[in-house]
Amino acid sequence: MLKKLLASSLAMILLVMSLLTGIIVFSEQTDDSNTPIIDLTLNADGTSSFVLTQKFPEGNAAEMLEYYGQGLETLEYTVEASESGSEMFIKKTTSAEEGYVFDLSMYGVSKIEFVSFDELFSTKYGIRTSVFDMEKAEATGEKYFVVNITTPVGPSYTNAAVKSGKTSSWDIMAGNKNVIDIRFTQYKIVPIIIAVLLIAIIAVFLLLTFGKKKSGAAETEGEAIADGYIEESEDVPADENPVDDIEVDAEDASDDAAEETTPDDAE
Repeated sequence: MLKKLLASSLAMILLVMSLLTGIIVFSEQTDDSNTPIIDLTLNADGTSSFVLTQKFPEGNAAEMLEYYGQGLETLEYTVEASESGSEMFIKKTTSAEEGYVFDLSMYGVSKIEFVSFDELFSTKYGIRTSVFDMEKAEATGEKYFVVNITTPVGPSYTNAAVKSGKTSSWDIMAGNKNVIDIRFTQYKIVPIIIAVLLIAIIAVFLLLTFGKKKSGAAETEGEAIADGYIEESEDVPADENPVDDIEVDAEDASDDAAEETTPDDAE
């Protein structure tokens, strides 16, 4: 037990020394391809995947696996080497129950949790941290490593110098505070679908109700016009025999003409 503990402690010391040495050596080089890279991917299922890529130009990454593995297995990290032996990958994935986190426990730093704000149709996430504060570092202007954070959706805000789609990148420089500030919003599909369906149902109901009322009003208006026409027709007396009236008028006209004829006119 003591032997394993000593081996783990030694491996952690070697890891820190190796990372620091690599940072110093790589920062003196003009080629940024050897700069250590931290990739944090926030997955859609709520898990967080951490990957540290450490460069070994000598191609001896495989030789260091045992030392690094013993020191990091207690922290639930896995250590792998590339086939060429020029790269070593230190990986860890946290569960969805923990929420989105930036796990830097390998550096002796506690997990940095993303703050979340739960709303009806969305959840907002974000962090603002200066855990990589290097203002007091002597090697001002030198690049220590690169931090890449990939969010499930495009960020609504990020202070990263480099942005590409869902990925934001920061250069951790000596002499800088190196503040990381990023926020994003995940929309809840199920509540949005339910809300859209409810709105559609209400709209259809209102249209049908309005249509029925309009149709009923038109029918009532038509009936009222028809009733008024019938009533007016009943008030006007109809001539039962217009032909007899014409004959009577003709007889009256003949009598009047006979009366106006005098005897002198007859002679």
